[in-house]
Amino acid sequence: PLSQGIVIDGSPRRFLEALSLLRMLRKHHRTVGRVFFVTVQKKETIKRLSRRWICVTCARSLIMGKDVRKSTDVCPYCKGPIKRRADETPVAIARRLAIYEKDTRPVIAHFRKQKLLVRINGKQTIENVYRDINKYFPHDRHEVHKRAR
Repeated sequence: PLSQGIVIDGSPRRFLEALSLLRMLRKHHRTVGRVFFVTVQKKETIKRLSRRWICVTCARSLIMGKDVRKSTDVCPYCKGPIKRRADETPVAIARRLAIYEKDTRPVIAHFRKQKLLVRINGKQTIENVYRDINKYFPHDRHEVHKRAR
């Protein structure tokens, strides 16, 4: 139903994608209520991305130093071999950050101008990021759903 919200994670990343998304939402009688921008410093972004590995067998994402300790470890879930993600090498990370600056910054600026952008401190714990985002949603979702009928 139109009364239910939609959460889209990681998109749009390019300005034309943003315009396309807005057109599609309008076509279906929907609007963008908020755009959450979880901010993390560049140095922290590089650190986090550099720690992401993947299991070759089950494709689970793994965090070096948390889920596994060294590159010769096996997946703690299926015992398959692990490898660094192809898009998480230092060269790939630098390329992704350059693309972010070129393509994604204008999207952020657009939603800021529209007064839809909500900045969330991404340096804090996952639980606190969740809490900060959740403040913008109705607390009694069931009650909201009943009123919309």
